[in-house]
Amino acid sequence: MIRLLNEDAASKSLFGSGPHFVVTNQPIPVASLRRIGYLIKLHPDHRAALSVLDYIAQSATPQDSGTAVVHKAAASKPVPDHIVPPGRTAYYISDLTPPGTWQTSQEISAKGGAGEIKGSFGLGFTNDEVPFRESSALHDLVVGLVCFDYVYLPFSAIGPASILLGGLFEELVGSDALRFIHNQAQIGVLFRKGEAVGYLGNVVGGTPQGPEPAPLSDLIRKVFRPVLGREEAAEDTFEKLERVIAVYRRADEIDLPSLVRSALLMPAVSSLLGIGDAILPTQAPRWLRYPYLRLGHLVQTAALYTEYGIQAAKVPFGGVQLTTAAFGIQTAELQADHLASYIFSGPYNSDLGSLVRQDMSIMRGVSRFRASAEGESFRREIGQVLATEGGREFNASVNAGLSRSIPVAVLQRAQNRLLKLMTESARIARVPAVWNDARQSDSSTQYWRAKSQKMLVEKCTARGIGKNDPCICGSGEKLRLCCFPPLR
Repeated sequence: MIRLLNEDAASKSLFGSGPHFVVTNQPIPVASLRRIGYLIKLHPDHRAALSVLDYIAQSATPQDSGTAVVHKAAASKPVPDHIVPPGRTAYYISDLTPPGTWQTSQEISAKGGAGEIKGSFGLGFTNDEVPFRESSALHDLVVGLVCFDYVYLPFSAIGPASILLGGLFEELVGSDALRFIHNQAQIGVLFRKGEAVGYLGNVVGGTPQGPEPAPLSDLIRKVFRPVLGREEAAEDTFEKLERVIAVYRRADEIDLPSLVRSALLMPAVSSLLGIGDAILPTQAPRWLRYPYLRLGHLVQTAALYTEYGIQAAKVPFGGVQLTTAAFGIQTAELQADHLASYIFSGPYNSDLGSLVRQDMSIMRGVSRFRASAEGESFRREIGQVLATEGGREFNASVNAGLSRSIPVAVLQRAQNRLLKLMTESARIARVPAVWNDARQSDSSTQYWRAKSQKMLVEKCTARGIGKNDPCICGSGEKLRLCCFPPLR
Protein backbone atom coordinates (compact mmCIF):
# COMPACT_ATOMS: atom_id res chain seq x y z
CA MET A 1 0.00 0.00 0.00
CA ILE A 2 2.84 2.40 0.91
CA ARG A 3 4.59 1.57 -2.36
CA LEU A 4 1.41 2.28 -4.37
CA LEU A 5 0.86 5.57 -2.56
CA ASN A 6 4.47 6.56 -3.28
CA GLU A 7 4.02 5.74 -6.96
CA ASP A 8 0.79 7.71 -7.03
CA ALA A 9 2.47 10.72 -5.39
CA ALA A 10 5.36 10.51 -7.83
CA SER A 11 3.08 10.44 -10.87
CA LYS A 12 1.04 13.36 -9.52
CA SER A 13 4.19 15.43 -9.14
CA LEU A 14 4.82 14.78 -12.82
CA PHE A 15 1.36 15.09 -14.31
CA GLY A 16 -0.74 16.73 -11.59
CA SER A 17 -3.96 15.32 -10.21
CA GLY A 18 -5.87 15.60 -13.49
CA PRO A 19 -8.10 15.38 -15.35
CA HIS A 20 -5.70 14.27 -18.10
CA PHE A 21 -6.22 14.55 -21.84
CA VAL A 22 -4.68 12.57 -24.70
CA VAL A 23 -4.65 13.82 -28.30
CA THR A 24 -5.30 10.71 -30.36
CA ASN A 25 -7.79 9.17 -32.76
CA GLN A 26 -7.55 5.75 -31.06
CA PRO A 27 -9.88 4.53 -28.28
CA ILE A 28 -8.51 4.95 -24.73
CA PRO A 29 -9.12 2.06 -22.30
CA VAL A 30 -8.23 4.13 -19.19
CA ALA A 31 -11.34 5.69 -17.63
CA SER A 32 -9.44 8.62 -16.05
CA LEU A 33 -8.10 9.79 -19.43
CA ARG A 34 -10.12 11.97 -21.79
CA ARG A 35 -9.62 11.82 -25.53
CA ILE A 36 -9.16 14.78 -27.90
CA GLY A 37 -9.54 13.83 -31.54
CA TYR A 38 -6.87 14.87 -34.06
CA LEU A 39 -8.17 15.56 -37.57
CA ILE A 40 -6.10 16.71 -40.55
CA LYS A 41 -8.75 16.52 -43.27
CA LEU A 42 -9.03 20.31 -43.54
CA HIS A 43 -5.29 21.07 -43.16
CA PRO A 44 -3.08 18.05 -43.92
CA ASP A 45 0.06 20.07 -43.05
CA HIS A 46 -0.58 19.70 -39.25
CA ARG A 47 -0.52 23.50 -38.85
CA ALA A 48 -2.38 23.54 -35.51
CA ALA A 49 0.10 21.18 -33.88
CA LEU A 50 3.03 22.97 -35.51
CA SER A 51 1.81 26.32 -34.13
CA VAL A 52 1.78 24.91 -30.60
CA LEU A 53 5.20 23.28 -31.02
CA ASP A 54 6.60 26.46 -32.59
CA TYR A 55 5.40 28.48 -29.61
CA ILE A 56 6.88 25.97 -27.13
CA ALA A 57 10.17 25.94 -29.03
CA GLN A 58 10.59 29.71 -28.99
CA SER A 59 9.70 29.82 -25.28
CA ALA A 60 12.21 27.15 -24.25
CA THR A 61 15.79 28.06 -23.29
CA PRO A 62 18.23 25.64 -24.97
CA GLN A 63 21.00 24.40 -22.70
CA ASP A 64 24.23 22.60 -23.66
CA SER A 65 24.52 19.43 -21.58
CA GLY A 66 28.27 19.97 -21.36
CA THR A 67 27.95 23.39 -19.83
CA ALA A 68 27.40 24.00 -16.14
CA VAL A 69 24.46 26.24 -15.36
CA VAL A 70 24.80 28.48 -12.32
CA HIS A 71 21.56 29.72 -10.77
CA LYS A 72 22.11 33.10 -9.14
CA ALA A 73 19.95 34.39 -6.30
CA ALA A 74 17.26 36.68 -7.64
CA ALA A 75 18.21 40.30 -7.10
CA SER A 76 15.59 42.72 -5.85
CA LYS A 77 14.08 44.73 -8.66
CA PRO A 78 15.30 48.34 -8.57
CA VAL A 79 12.65 51.02 -8.28
CA PRO A 80 12.52 52.87 -11.63
CA ASP A 81 13.09 56.62 -11.85
CA HIS A 82 10.08 58.87 -12.47
CA ILE A 83 7.58 56.42 -11.00
CA VAL A 84 4.21 57.96 -10.17
CA PRO A 85 4.17 58.94 -6.46
CA PRO A 86 1.51 57.33 -4.22
CA GLY A 87 -1.79 59.20 -4.28
CA ARG A 88 -1.03 60.81 -7.65
CA THR A 89 -2.33 59.98 -11.11
CA ALA A 90 -0.70 59.78 -14.52
CA TYR A 91 -1.83 59.55 -18.14
CA TYR A 92 0.37 58.03 -20.87
CA ILE A 93 -0.30 59.24 -24.41
CA SER A 94 1.37 56.44 -26.35
CA ASP A 95 1.23 58.19 -29.74
CA LEU A 96 1.17 61.98 -30.22
CA THR A 97 0.77 63.12 -33.82
CA PRO A 98 -0.02 66.83 -34.35
CA PRO A 99 -1.81 68.15 -37.47
CA GLY A 100 0.28 67.98 -40.61
CA THR A 101 2.27 65.36 -42.49
CA TRP A 102 4.37 63.07 -40.31
CA GLN A 103 6.55 60.03 -40.87
CA THR A 104 5.02 57.13 -38.94
CA SER A 105 7.53 54.38 -39.73
CA GLN A 106 11.21 53.78 -40.34
CA GLU A 107 13.02 51.21 -42.46
CA ILE A 108 16.60 50.17 -41.71
CA SER A 109 19.16 47.96 -43.44
CA ALA A 110 22.17 46.27 -41.85
CA LYS A 111 24.90 43.99 -43.16
CA GLY A 112 26.96 41.51 -41.19
CA GLY A 113 28.33 37.99 -41.13
CA ALA A 114 24.82 36.56 -41.44
CA GLY A 115 24.12 38.65 -44.55
CA GLU A 116 21.80 41.61 -45.04
CA ILE A 117 18.87 42.24 -42.71
CA LYS A 118 16.13 44.78 -43.23
CA GLY A 119 13.88 46.03 -40.46
CA SER A 120 10.62 47.95 -40.09
CA PHE A 121 9.77 50.07 -37.03
CA GLY A 122 6.94 52.37 -35.94
CA LEU A 123 3.17 52.28 -36.34
CA GLY A 124 3.27 52.76 -40.10
CA PHE A 125 -0.13 54.43 -40.44
CA THR A 126 -1.11 55.72 -43.87
CA ASN A 127 -4.09 57.87 -44.84
CA ASP A 128 -6.11 54.91 -46.10
CA GLU A 129 -5.89 53.20 -42.69
CA VAL A 130 -7.15 56.15 -40.63
CA PRO A 131 -10.94 56.44 -40.37
CA PHE A 132 -10.84 60.21 -39.77
CA ARG A 133 -8.09 62.74 -40.35
CA GLU A 134 -8.48 65.14 -37.42
CA SER A 135 -5.46 65.07 -35.12
CA SER A 136 -6.31 64.24 -31.51
CA ALA A 137 -2.90 65.34 -30.17
CA LEU A 138 -3.92 68.67 -28.65
CA HIS A 139 -7.19 67.20 -27.34
CA ASP A 140 -5.26 64.38 -25.64
CA LEU A 141 -2.83 66.81 -24.03
CA VAL A 142 -5.65 68.97 -22.67
CA VAL A 143 -7.42 65.89 -21.24
CA GLY A 144 -4.21 64.74 -19.60
CA LEU A 145 -3.37 68.14 -18.11
CA VAL A 146 -6.91 68.75 -16.80
CA CYS A 147 -7.59 65.26 -15.42
CA PHE A 148 -4.20 63.93 -14.25
CA ASP A 149 -1.23 65.03 -12.16
CA TYR A 150 1.33 63.86 -14.71
CA VAL A 151 1.24 63.42 -18.47
CA TYR A 152 3.75 60.92 -19.86
CA LEU A 153 4.77 60.90 -23.52
CA PRO A 154 7.17 58.73 -25.54
CA PHE A 155 10.53 60.41 -26.12
CA SER A 156 9.77 60.51 -29.85
CA ALA A 157 6.95 62.99 -29.06
CA ILE A 158 9.23 65.54 -27.43
CA GLY A 159 9.49 67.64 -30.61
CA PRO A 160 5.78 67.52 -31.54
CA ALA A 161 4.81 68.33 -27.93
CA SER A 162 7.01 71.44 -27.92
CA ILE A 163 5.38 72.59 -31.18
CA LEU A 164 1.85 72.03 -29.87
CA LEU A 165 2.39 73.66 -26.47
CA GLY A 166 4.65 76.52 -27.51
CA GLY A 167 5.86 78.60 -24.57
CA LEU A 168 3.92 76.43 -22.11
CA PHE A 169 6.13 73.44 -22.93
CA GLU A 170 9.06 74.63 -20.84
CA GLU A 171 6.77 75.61 -17.97
CA LEU A 172 5.17 72.15 -17.84
CA VAL A 173 8.57 70.47 -18.02
CA GLY A 174 9.89 72.70 -15.23
CA SER A 175 6.91 71.89 -12.98
CA ASP A 176 7.30 68.14 -13.65
CA ALA A 177 3.75 67.94 -15.05
CA LEU A 178 5.09 66.68 -18.39
CA ARG A 179 7.33 63.61 -18.41
CA PHE A 180 8.83 61.45 -21.15
CA ILE A 181 9.79 57.78 -21.46
CA HIS A 182 12.70 56.73 -23.65
CA ASN A 183 12.77 53.07 -24.70
CA GLN A 184 16.34 52.06 -25.39
CA ALA A 185 15.14 49.00 -27.33
CA GLN A 186 12.55 49.26 -30.09
CA ILE A 187 10.51 46.31 -31.28
CA GLY A 188 10.79 45.73 -35.01
CA VAL A 189 9.98 43.21 -37.72
CA LEU A 190 13.22 41.93 -39.25
CA PHE A 191 13.67 40.21 -42.64
CA ARG A 192 16.55 38.48 -44.31
CA LYS A 193 17.19 39.63 -47.86
CA GLY A 194 14.49 38.51 -50.29
CA GLU A 195 12.35 36.71 -47.71
CA ALA A 196 8.61 37.34 -47.55
CA VAL A 197 8.28 36.24 -43.93
CA GLY A 198 10.39 37.66 -41.09
CA TYR A 199 10.34 37.71 -37.30
CA LEU A 200 9.85 40.08 -34.35
CA GLY A 201 12.92 41.31 -32.50
CA ASN A 202 14.26 43.97 -30.15
CA VAL A 203 16.73 46.43 -31.68
CA VAL A 204 18.92 48.87 -29.75
CA GLY A 205 20.41 51.75 -31.71
CA GLY A 206 24.06 52.57 -31.10
CA THR A 207 26.33 55.42 -32.16
CA PRO A 208 29.17 55.72 -34.70
CA GLN A 209 31.52 55.08 -31.78
CA GLY A 210 30.02 51.73 -30.83
CA PRO A 211 26.92 49.67 -29.96
CA GLU A 212 26.19 51.43 -26.66
CA PRO A 213 23.01 53.58 -26.72
CA ALA A 214 23.55 57.31 -27.09
CA PRO A 215 23.25 59.37 -23.87
CA LEU A 216 20.09 61.38 -23.30
CA SER A 217 21.93 64.68 -23.65
CA ASP A 218 22.93 63.78 -27.22
CA LEU A 219 19.41 62.61 -28.12
CA ILE A 220 17.89 65.86 -26.83
CA ARG A 221 20.33 67.91 -28.89
CA LYS A 222 19.29 66.02 -31.99
CA VAL A 223 15.75 67.30 -31.49
CA PHE A 224 16.47 70.89 -30.38
CA ARG A 225 19.12 73.37 -31.52
CA PRO A 226 19.89 76.46 -29.43
CA VAL A 227 18.98 79.84 -30.92
CA LEU A 228 22.07 81.89 -31.66
CA GLY A 229 22.82 84.02 -28.61
CA ARG A 230 20.53 81.93 -26.34
CA GLU A 231 22.88 78.99 -25.87
CA GLU A 232 23.06 79.33 -22.07
CA ALA A 233 19.26 79.41 -21.67
CA ALA A 234 18.98 76.45 -24.03
CA GLU A 235 21.41 74.42 -21.93
CA ASP A 236 19.29 75.12 -18.86
CA THR A 237 16.20 73.86 -20.72
CA PHE A 238 18.07 70.75 -21.87
CA GLU A 239 19.04 69.96 -18.27
CA LYS A 240 15.42 70.33 -17.14
CA LEU A 241 14.32 68.03 -19.94
CA GLU A 242 16.87 65.39 -19.01
CA ARG A 243 15.52 65.37 -15.44
CA VAL A 244 11.97 64.48 -16.60
CA ILE A 245 12.95 61.67 -18.99
CA ALA A 246 12.76 58.11 -17.74
CA VAL A 247 14.95 55.56 -19.56
CA TYR A 248 13.34 52.13 -19.90
CA ARG A 249 16.00 49.41 -20.04
CA ARG A 250 13.99 46.23 -19.32
CA ALA A 251 12.87 45.35 -22.87
CA ASP A 252 15.14 42.32 -23.08
CA GLU A 253 14.30 41.23 -19.55
CA ILE A 254 10.56 41.05 -20.21
CA ASP A 255 11.16 39.71 -23.77
CA LEU A 256 8.65 41.93 -25.53
CA PRO A 257 8.66 39.96 -28.83
CA SER A 258 7.64 36.83 -26.90
CA LEU A 259 4.75 38.69 -25.25
CA VAL A 260 3.56 39.84 -28.66
CA ARG A 261 3.76 36.29 -30.02
CA SER A 262 1.66 35.14 -27.05
CA ALA A 263 -1.02 37.69 -27.98
CA LEU A 264 -0.93 36.55 -31.61
CA LEU A 265 -2.01 33.07 -30.50
CA MET A 266 -5.40 34.44 -29.44
CA PRO A 267 -8.00 33.80 -32.17
CA ALA A 268 -9.65 37.21 -31.68
CA VAL A 269 -6.33 38.98 -32.26
CA SER A 270 -5.49 36.87 -35.32
CA SER A 271 -8.92 37.60 -36.77
CA LEU A 272 -8.62 41.36 -36.27
CA LEU A 273 -5.19 41.50 -37.87
CA GLY A 274 -6.03 39.10 -40.72
CA ILE A 275 -3.46 36.38 -39.89
CA GLY A 276 -3.83 33.13 -41.81
CA ASP A 277 -3.82 29.72 -40.08
CA ALA A 278 -0.59 28.73 -41.80
CA ILE A 279 1.41 31.58 -40.21
CA LEU A 280 3.33 30.34 -37.16
CA PRO A 281 3.63 32.50 -34.01
CA THR A 282 7.33 33.12 -34.66
CA GLN A 283 6.67 34.38 -38.18
CA ALA A 284 5.88 37.94 -39.27
CA PRO A 285 4.79 38.33 -42.92
CA ARG A 286 5.81 41.48 -44.77
CA TRP A 287 2.23 42.42 -45.58
CA LEU A 288 1.32 42.25 -41.86
CA ARG A 289 4.41 43.89 -40.39
CA TYR A 290 2.72 47.12 -39.30
CA PRO A 291 -0.33 45.46 -37.69
CA TYR A 292 2.20 43.30 -35.80
CA LEU A 293 4.09 46.42 -34.74
CA ARG A 294 0.86 48.11 -33.60
CA LEU A 295 0.12 45.12 -31.41
CA GLY A 296 3.71 45.36 -30.15
CA HIS A 297 3.10 49.03 -29.38
CA LEU A 298 0.11 48.09 -27.19
CA VAL A 299 2.02 45.37 -25.35
CA GLN A 300 4.91 47.78 -24.79
CA THR A 301 2.47 50.42 -23.52
CA ALA A 302 1.17 47.87 -21.00
CA ALA A 303 4.74 47.17 -19.85
CA LEU A 304 5.48 50.89 -19.34
CA TYR A 305 2.16 51.38 -17.60
CA THR A 306 3.09 48.68 -15.07
CA GLU A 307 6.70 49.80 -14.68
CA TYR A 308 5.95 53.42 -13.80
CA GLY A 309 2.64 53.04 -11.96
CA ILE A 310 0.63 54.89 -14.62
CA GLN A 311 -3.14 54.79 -14.14
CA ALA A 312 -4.40 55.33 -17.69
CA ALA A 313 -3.19 55.24 -21.28
CA LYS A 314 -4.33 56.68 -24.61
CA VAL A 315 -3.75 54.24 -27.45
CA PRO A 316 -3.71 54.83 -31.24
CA PHE A 317 -6.40 54.13 -33.85
CA GLY A 318 -7.85 50.64 -33.46
CA GLY A 319 -6.00 50.15 -30.19
CA VAL A 320 -9.07 49.79 -27.99
CA GLN A 321 -10.56 46.98 -30.06
CA LEU A 322 -7.21 45.20 -30.30
CA THR A 323 -6.57 45.65 -26.57
CA THR A 324 -9.99 44.18 -25.82
CA ALA A 325 -9.08 41.12 -27.91
CA ALA A 326 -5.53 40.77 -26.55
CA PHE A 327 -6.28 41.37 -22.86
CA GLY A 328 -9.82 39.98 -22.77
CA ILE A 329 -11.63 43.03 -21.39
CA GLN A 330 -14.43 45.45 -22.11
CA THR A 331 -13.55 49.12 -21.73
CA ALA A 332 -15.60 51.52 -19.61
CA GLU A 333 -18.35 53.60 -21.19
CA LEU A 334 -17.42 56.83 -19.42
CA GLN A 335 -14.00 58.30 -20.15
CA ALA A 336 -11.87 61.14 -18.86
CA ASP A 337 -12.32 62.83 -22.26
CA HIS A 338 -16.02 63.27 -21.47
CA LEU A 339 -15.39 64.91 -18.10
CA ALA A 340 -12.68 67.24 -19.40
CA SER A 341 -15.01 68.15 -22.27
CA TYR A 342 -17.87 68.91 -19.85
CA ILE A 343 -15.95 71.31 -17.63
CA PHE A 344 -14.66 73.12 -20.74
CA SER A 345 -17.83 73.60 -22.74
CA GLY A 346 -20.80 71.66 -21.40
CA PRO A 347 -21.17 68.93 -24.09
CA TYR A 348 -19.62 65.57 -23.22
CA ASN A 349 -18.33 64.94 -26.74
CA SER A 350 -16.38 68.09 -27.62
CA ASP A 351 -13.09 68.24 -29.48
CA LEU A 352 -11.01 70.23 -26.99
CA GLY A 353 -8.16 70.54 -29.48
CA SER A 354 -10.41 72.51 -31.82
CA LEU A 355 -11.35 74.85 -28.98
CA VAL A 356 -7.77 75.47 -27.93
CA ARG A 357 -6.59 76.05 -31.50
CA GLN A 358 -9.06 78.96 -31.68
CA ASP A 359 -7.26 80.62 -28.78
CA MET A 360 -3.98 79.15 -27.51
CA SER A 361 -4.15 81.42 -24.43
CA ILE A 362 -6.66 78.89 -23.09
CA MET A 363 -3.69 76.66 -22.30
CA ARG A 364 -2.52 79.25 -19.77
CA GLY A 365 -5.93 78.94 -18.13
CA VAL A 366 -5.49 75.17 -18.04
CA SER A 367 -2.13 75.63 -16.33
CA ARG A 368 -3.65 77.91 -13.69
CA PHE A 369 -6.58 75.51 -13.23
CA ARG A 370 -4.12 72.73 -12.44
CA ALA A 371 -2.71 74.83 -9.61
CA SER A 372 -6.15 75.71 -8.14
CA ALA A 373 -7.92 73.89 -5.30
CA GLU A 374 -10.76 72.99 -7.66
CA GLY A 375 -8.33 71.49 -10.16
CA GLU A 376 -6.64 69.46 -7.42
CA SER A 377 -10.02 68.20 -6.15
CA PHE A 378 -11.09 67.27 -9.68
CA ARG A 379 -7.93 65.24 -10.27
CA ARG A 380 -8.28 63.44 -6.92
CA GLU A 381 -11.86 62.48 -7.80
CA ILE A 382 -10.72 61.20 -11.21
CA GLY A 383 -8.07 59.09 -9.49
CA GLN A 384 -10.59 57.52 -7.13
CA VAL A 385 -12.96 56.38 -9.84
CA LEU A 386 -10.51 55.19 -12.48
CA ALA A 387 -11.53 51.67 -13.39
CA THR A 388 -8.04 50.23 -12.90
CA GLU A 389 -8.50 47.64 -10.13
CA GLY A 390 -6.01 49.36 -7.87
CA GLY A 391 -4.26 51.34 -10.59
CA ARG A 392 -2.14 48.48 -11.90
CA GLU A 393 -4.29 46.72 -14.52
CA PHE A 394 -3.64 48.05 -18.01
CA ASN A 395 -6.59 46.26 -19.57
CA ALA A 396 -9.20 48.23 -17.61
CA SER A 397 -7.69 51.68 -18.04
CA VAL A 398 -7.34 52.08 -21.79
CA ASN A 399 -8.22 55.62 -22.83
CA ALA A 400 -8.86 56.49 -19.16
CA GLY A 401 -12.05 54.50 -18.72
CA LEU A 402 -13.97 55.46 -15.59
CA SER A 403 -16.09 53.16 -13.46
CA ARG A 404 -18.61 55.82 -12.44
CA SER A 405 -19.23 59.51 -12.96
CA ILE A 406 -17.70 62.31 -10.92
CA PRO A 407 -20.18 63.95 -8.50
CA VAL A 408 -22.02 66.81 -10.20
CA ALA A 409 -20.95 69.30 -7.51
CA VAL A 410 -17.27 68.57 -8.16
CA LEU A 411 -17.79 68.91 -11.92
CA GLN A 412 -19.64 72.20 -11.51
CA ARG A 413 -16.98 73.71 -9.25
CA ALA A 414 -14.26 72.65 -11.66
CA GLN A 415 -16.19 74.09 -14.60
CA ASN A 416 -16.83 77.41 -12.85
CA ARG A 417 -13.18 77.77 -11.88
CA LEU A 418 -11.87 76.88 -15.33
CA LEU A 419 -14.24 79.28 -17.09
CA LYS A 420 -13.10 82.12 -14.85
CA LEU A 421 -9.50 81.42 -15.80
CA MET A 422 -10.21 81.36 -19.52
CA THR A 423 -10.57 84.38 -21.76
CA GLU A 424 -14.01 85.77 -22.55
CA SER A 425 -13.70 84.86 -26.22
CA ALA A 426 -12.88 81.27 -25.33
CA ARG A 427 -15.82 81.03 -22.95
CA ILE A 428 -18.39 81.99 -25.54
CA ALA A 429 -16.85 79.90 -28.31
CA ARG A 430 -18.70 76.66 -28.91
CA VAL A 431 -16.75 73.54 -29.67
CA PRO A 432 -17.65 71.60 -32.83
CA ALA A 433 -19.25 68.32 -31.74
CA VAL A 434 -17.13 66.27 -34.13
CA TRP A 435 -15.22 64.30 -31.53
CA ASN A 436 -18.06 61.95 -30.63
CA ASP A 437 -16.65 58.97 -28.75
CA ALA A 438 -12.95 58.36 -28.16
CA ARG A 439 -13.56 54.75 -29.19
CA GLN A 440 -14.88 55.56 -32.67
CA SER A 441 -11.55 54.32 -34.03
CA ASP A 442 -12.44 50.75 -33.04
CA SER A 443 -13.49 49.76 -36.55
CA SER A 444 -10.20 50.89 -38.05
CA THR A 445 -8.73 47.37 -38.00
CA GLN A 446 -10.83 46.69 -41.11
CA TYR A 447 -8.80 49.43 -42.84
CA TRP A 448 -5.61 47.75 -41.63
CA ARG A 449 -6.68 44.46 -43.23
CA ALA A 450 -7.56 46.20 -46.49
CA LYS A 451 -4.10 47.79 -46.59
CA SER A 452 -2.41 44.47 -45.74
CA GLN A 453 -4.40 42.74 -48.48
CA LYS A 454 -3.23 45.35 -50.98
CA MET A 455 0.40 44.82 -49.88
CA LEU A 456 0.00 41.03 -50.17
CA VAL A 457 -1.37 41.30 -53.71
CA GLU A 458 1.47 43.65 -54.72
CA LYS A 459 4.08 41.31 -53.26
CA CYS A 460 2.55 38.28 -55.02
CA THR A 461 2.19 40.13 -58.33
CA ALA A 462 5.86 41.12 -58.22
CA ARG A 463 6.77 37.44 -57.84
CA GLY A 464 4.31 36.21 -60.48
CA ILE A 465 2.07 34.45 -57.95
CA GLY A 466 -1.62 34.21 -58.87
CA LYS A 467 -4.58 33.41 -56.64
CA ASN A 468 -4.47 29.73 -57.65
CA ASP A 469 -0.70 29.41 -57.17
CA PRO A 470 0.97 28.19 -53.94
CA CYS A 471 0.83 30.92 -51.30
CA ILE A 472 3.83 33.18 -50.79
CA CYS A 473 3.99 32.16 -47.11
CA GLY A 474 5.25 28.69 -48.07
CA SER A 475 2.32 26.65 -46.74
CA GLY A 476 1.79 24.88 -50.07
CA GLU A 477 -1.88 25.89 -50.23
CA LYS A 478 -3.31 28.10 -52.94
CA LEU A 479 -3.08 31.83 -52.19
CA ARG A 480 -6.87 32.28 -52.44
CA LEU A 481 -7.36 29.61 -49.72
CA CYS A 482 -4.45 30.55 -47.44
CA CYS A 483 -3.35 34.10 -46.54
CA PHE A 484 -5.85 35.99 -48.72
CA PRO A 485 -9.23 35.13 -47.06
CA PRO A 486 -8.36 36.36 -43.49
CA LEU A 487 -7.66 39.84 -44.89
CA ARG A 488 -11.17 40.33 -46.31
